[in-house]
Amino acid sequence: MKVNGIYVANSAVYLPGEISSLAEAAARGVVTGDLVARSPYRQVCVADDEAWRMGLRAASEALSGAGIHAGGIDYLAYAGVSVLEEEPHSPAHRIARLLGATEAVAVNLQQMSNAGSEALRQCLLHMAAEPHAQASLAVASSDHRGLPYPRWSSLPGTVLGDGAAALLFTRTPGKLKVMSVAAGGDVTTEDKFPVRHPYRPTEENRRPDFSTGPYVVAAMRRLTRRVVERALADAGVTPDDSAVTRFLPPRMGLFFHRAHVQPGIEVGRDKVRILGSETGHLGAGDLIANIHELIADEKFLPGEIAMAFSLGAGMTGSCTVLRRV
Repeated sequence: MKVNGIYVANSAVYLPGEISSLAEAAARGVVTGDLVARSPYRQVCVADDEAWRMGLRAASEALSGAGIHAGGIDYLAYAGVSVLEEEPHSPAHRIARLLGATEAVAVNLQQMSNAGSEALRQCLLHMAAEPHAQASLAVASSDHRGLPYPRWSSLPGTVLGDGAAALLFTRTPGKLKVMSVAAGGDVTTEDKFPVRHPYRPTEENRRPDFSTGPYVVAAMRRLTRRVVERALADAGVTPDDSAVTRFLPPRMGLFFHRAHVQPGIEVGRDKVRILGSETGHLGAGDLIANIHELIADEKFLPGEIAMAFSLGAGMTGSCTVLRRV
């Protein structure tokens, strides 16, 4: 979808203070051998509160930093991942109310790792369809406490971190201009990756099977190519355009990127930025957190273009094209 006249006004990330380090995981034997030397992650954060409360903190910071009162929010999309049961029956509405919103449409989204990106897309769709809507808020938060296996031993090369991120969209020119967003799916992989529910213990007390066989690998590459090509086409940009300087993949590590994402894109490896060495994979929040870091990157200059890409089991992928204002 080509996007006109919508900007990222502000962003925020909330990271808890408690840390789970690679050294600690190695000492416990959770991470061993070459994985210790090759891991891109040195540490990740461990939740200090429920996912929705962390999301509330990130959303509040995004609003206050932009000087916008929550009463002006027309739409709030919340993507939450929590292993533990949380108190609100509708976290999106609880977040909206506590922020001070009054007439916002609040929506909860349930996907796997693409959920935060879908929250972003729903905000853009709402503003594109409703000319009166002046501001929307995408919030993603993940709490992996209570996993039936160590957070350092999920998908090979990936570690699950906790935290929240938020993006504020307005029609007033802001920090980034949204050029396009595209999403796609391949639900034929639903029963293949992962094979078991990722947050529930099994009778054998084993972690879910996160291995990706040839079918899933090929499906990921096809889906990646499809959504990236569509996002670029809608933005009127080609992969070799000199203005394209960043490709931001999920925070799942170099192995995941090279095996599943890089073969599906035509962007040079020199433009790829794998972020999150101290956050790990933030569940639903990778793409929003990546855009937050993009805004803070002083080397990302006015006129330059970035692609923020997301991929989640089930399977869903999405790509957002943004330009520095």
